[in-house]
Amino acid sequence: MSKGPSWLLMKASGSPPSISRRRRGRVANRPEVFGEVEGEPGFACLHAARPGPALTLPGLFPRRSFDLVTNGGVAVALHFERAPFIAQDHTLWLPWGRFFVMDTVVMRHEENNIPSCDLSSFPRPSPLVVPAPLTAFAGACSERGNVVPEIQALLEDVVIPGTDMKLGYLSSRSAGYKSVLRSTLTHPTIPFNLMKVHLTVAVEGRLFRKWFPAQPNLSYDFLWDKTDVYSQKVYGLSEAFVSVGFEYESCPDLILWEKRTAILQGYETIASKLGGWAIDKHHALNIQSGILHMGNGENVFISQQPPVIGSVMGNGRRRSISCPSCNGLADGNKLLAPVALASGSDGSLYVGDFNYVRRIFTTGNVTSVLELSNSPAHKYYLAASPVNGAVYLSDTGSRKVFRVKSLSAVKDVAKNLELVAGTGDQCLPYDDARCGDGGKAAEATLTNPRGVTVDKYGIVFFVDGTAIRRIDQNGIISTLLGFNDLTSARPLSCDAVMDISQFLP
Repeated sequence: MSKGPSWLLMKASGSPPSISRRRRGRVANRPEVFGEVEGEPGFACLHAARPGPALTLPGLFPRRSFDLVTNGGVAVALHFERAPFIAQDHTLWLPWGRFFVMDTVVMRHEENNIPSCDLSSFPRPSPLVVPAPLTAFAGACSERGNVVPEIQALLEDVVIPGTDMKLGYLSSRSAGYKSVLRSTLTHPTIPFNLMKVHLTVAVEGRLFRKWFPAQPNLSYDFLWDKTDVYSQKVYGLSEAFVSVGFEYESCPDLILWEKRTAILQGYETIASKLGGWAIDKHHALNIQSGILHMGNGENVFISQQPPVIGSVMGNGRRRSISCPSCNGLADGNKLLAPVALASGSDGSLYVGDFNYVRRIFTTGNVTSVLELSNSPAHKYYLAASPVNGAVYLSDTGSRKVFRVKSLSAVKDVAKNLELVAGTGDQCLPYDDARCGDGGKAAEATLTNPRGVTVDKYGIVFFVDGTAIRRIDQNGIISTLLGFNDLTSARPLSCDAVMDISQFLP
């Protein structure tokens, strides 16, 4: 959970937003929450937790909208309160850098948990949402002419005299070309007693609502002009959220909803600024959406390609404990029991394969850089420094943290370790010396070293029992988080809390 939003933006419906430093309608790539509140005329108080200020929304009721700018990648709790209505709490999970439209909040005088009718026996919607195909167009085709029927676009190519280049125009890249989302709301046979079919579409903070009298084969085409709620152009791909609801005559005002999502295409980035024309060899890359816009009209949707998993090392059979053929090509090379993995800044992979730490180079070759005891009965952890590429090993059984001496041209893999932290003795609760904090890491006692990592400054962090300890560039150890008491050997439960005094900077 975040410590709270950096700042919030509220606006009444119809009033212009007052936002500075926007990037595509967002602030510092933070998400925005949009919603509506229904009730009686008056004022409302909205709290954004945790912690967060109380924001008074004048004239919010009877029905007004609001928006919030908050941190992303966290769950945000919203608290709605106004006497004499019953207060409401809503928790939302917000992705990074996106608009989020929440369901309408209805403020009520009393809480009614008894449904007016039983909806469990009523059929639910089963909508089919089909967006227009992405314009992954591959160039001109002399057999069909200048029309591209798949995307309903027109292409024109003009050869530039004296060169091997062309000027191309594709109407799907013009400002008037809209993204189409077709929603099939009902099927040839509709449920008995169905009265209304509701439809809502939310895309880039914009919310569209409509309802239809129930009838078979009901469908609707939603046209998106590729702009967000602030009328700013949206480039790349956007996710549309479609909700279809059934309202039955015997249960008015109670709606059964089903939700679907679809990907819609926004504006394309054109490298050549030639009045809508482009040079076929001049391309543009949209890093955020993962799209390569090519000058000939082709689009390569890298982000939409399915993930592919492949084998780096191993063939399903176990190697021997002595590993006589550990060096060579990684592809097909046997593994014994991989327990740890780290990635180096040069692209190398370091595999903790039971009693050997093996380095896989970008060339596809593998070599052993470290040999541990023949029978390590415990798990160890690896990390590579982004500063100098050094590899660190956190050894739980010996209560020590090591650094691999050499990563190339290793003379003796069994003697390729140097001590970084830990004497091997256990850190006891309420130790007067604070287990070595403030002194040299090599002279400190550890509890149970496990996960290890290195930041961009070369500072080493590792988990030690229920504490997080750090080793600075001078080899001095300290505790960043946690406390050496009787609970240090037991992990915190998911519902437990830690006092702020235990967070030691």
